[in-house]
Amino acid sequence: MPSSWRKILFGLAGVLALGAAVGWMYGRLEVGLLVAALVIVAWQVRQLFAFDRALRTNDFEAFRYGDGIWEQMFSRFRHEQSKSG
Repeated sequence: MPSSWRKILFGLAGVLALGAAVGWMYGRLEVGLLVAALVIVAWQVRQLFAFDRALRTNDFEAFRYGDGIWEQMFSRFRHEQSKSG
């Protein structure tokens, strides 16, 4: 498994474990897991919108520091863009 996948999976597991721990402390494990999952989804949507904005404006400076799979997408996109033009 590539290291980027491990990084993503460990990150997801960490956020979910933290949410579960906080939920468990308050006696609401399912709420803690739900909040953690929503945080993960919100972060991914934020990254998706940032990548979309970079594509529309052709300004990748702000997006250059994406994390995980987003960093790979940016790198591959820039590589393909440099090959074609």
